[in-house]
Amino acid sequence: MLTQTFKKIVAFMILERANELLERPANNVTYCKKMPLHPDDCKYKDFRNLSSMTDISISTLTRLFKHDATATCLGKLHTLTQEKIVQFLGCEDWLTLEKIVFEKMIETKGLSPSPS
Repeated sequence: MLTQTFKKIVAFMILERANELLERPANNVTYCKKMPLHPDDCKYKDFRNLSSMTDISISTLTRLFKHDATATCLGKLHTLTQEKIVQFLGCEDWLTLEKIVFEKMIETKGLSPSPS
């Protein structure tokens, strides 16, 4: 199950990667110049552009990016969607991505992992 914080960090990572790709001088992506920097600022056209870049459906991206303040648990991503996110972000696999996200969660909260 995905927590809101986990979802939010993945959404930020997707936007960051999309903006990196759009900044490349010889990119083949000519339909938009820049993506929003914050997931909450994304509009339908941004989800459409991200969908083209990631091959993830607009509705899935919308669920991933929009945060319901009352939800404590946000469901599980389909394995194929996980694979598409991993591929787009350039990670080795979903477990590697989870590790990166959890490290970012620790950094964000100002916590340091306990020594083993």
